[in-house]
Amino acid sequence: MNIWQAQTSRQVRSAHLMNGNIDQQALAHRFGLPYAPSVPDEWLDPDLVSDLPVEWARMHHLLPVQRPEGPSVLIDDPNRIEILQDLGLLVKSDLSPVVAPREIILSAIERCYVRRDDSTQRFLDSLEREHPSVVSGVVGLTDGKDDLLRMAGEAPVTQLANLILLNAVKANASDIHIEPFQDALRVRYRIDGRLYDQPNPPKHLEAALVSRIKVMGKLDIAEKRLPQDGMARVRSGE
Repeated sequence: MNIWQAQTSRQVRSAHLMNGNIDQQALAHRFGLPYAPSVPDEWLDPDLVSDLPVEWARMHHLLPVQRPEGPSVLIDDPNRIEILQDLGLLVKSDLSPVVAPREIILSAIERCYVRRDDSTQRFLDSLEREHPSVVSGVVGLTDGKDDLLRMAGEAPVTQLANLILLNAVKANASDIHIEPFQDALRVRYRIDGRLYDQPNPPKHLEAALVSRIKVMGKLDIAEKRLPQDGMARVRSGE
């Protein structure tokens, strides 16, 4: 990453503190960097963050964006050179720093990541290729609770459940139907009173996916005969 040289990072930091908070505009001026008081939608590029976990972006208050001047990164404190170097390794791109207020960056992170094409079908296509152990482990499972707990905690299964929920939120769905059949597992969203088919997970993931939903709803995952009521709280963005 293209990193500028600060004369004395500690002195620059202390010189631009106002009531304990960093004055980003003054800091940008001192470093000779552009300052962004707001982030237009045109800057947000989900492709730039395809390899960047949202938790990492939130933790470090930075976001790669596509400005008219070229690929850039929003950051609230340009003194953090090590973080910028780490970002360059993660995104494998040369990004020019742009200083912005922290709250503006965090808001832009949520707006950008919700636009990302987290396709359920794309995930399902890659699941068997990238996680063969999960697929093979699901086949031939016993009915023991320990096995169900292990399945529900598998990272790909958790990611699949989260993806189904996230896409339902994006589609403004009021209900999610996970419907098991003898030879298939169907997922449908209820939108404006009508049911719409979604990409169907493989049948062999049925037990793992249902167990994950039960864990989220604090239900008894070993109970398969009696109906149960549960509730889970999920959050889409900060």
